[in-house]
Formats: sequence, C-alpha cells, structure tokens
Amino acid sequence: MKVRPKIVKAGFWFGILGGLIAGIATIMAFVPETAEAANMWLGALVVVLFFALGGLFMNDGSVSWGVVVFMAALATGVAVAVTMFGAMDIWFGIIITAIGVIEILIAANSLTGRWIKADRLIR
Repeated sequence: MKVRPKIVKAGFWFGILGGLIAGIATIMAFVPETAEAANMWLGALVVVLFFALGGLFMNDGSVSWGVVVFMAALATGVAVAVTMFGAMDIWFGIIITAIGVIEILIAANSLTGRWIKADRLIR
C-alpha cells in the first residue's frame, strides 16, 4: 500500500494543528511587564513536540511504531505539565491535551502500526 491511510493523514494534520495552537498559546502567554522567558520556552517545547509528531506520520519517517506512540504520549504529557505549571492558558492547554489524546489513539491504531512497519517501506 503506497498510499497513506486516512487515519495516518489525520495524525499528520492533528500534529500540525496542535503545533499551531501551541504556538498561539505561547505567544499569548508572553507578559511584557515581567518578561518571563520560562513560559515562552516551555510553550516552544510543546510547539516543537507537536510539529515533530506530525512529521512522524509522513512517508519519509524513519522511526518505528513504538517511537511514534511514545512521541505522542510525550507530547501530550508535556502539554499537560506545561498547562499545570501555568505557562499557558488553561483553555489552550485543554484543547492541546485533547489533540494529544487523539494523536495517541491514532498512533496506537493497528492500521497506523501496519503502515509504519511494512507499507511505508515499500516505494
């Protein structure tokens, strides 16, 4: 199967969406009066993790299925931790966490696993 399954395409787009929303949350978290750099760096970490997660669902990804599932769980966990730390607004954190849970479900799907293990290698 040379064509990516729809669920894998959805994983890519949810990763990109999570990265964009986390980027907006990072910009909104900046307070010029205090210039708290920690909030910006933590938000940027979430952005990078979600964009990287979206990239793992591409045809040229070179990682195993377990790495994709781990990365989805890591991105979601970091989003929850950053929200609990107060580095981003609670509503942005809830939305990003929901996207992260969707990413975990997509990454753990057996169709995604089959595509990553075998079909992605066939050109």
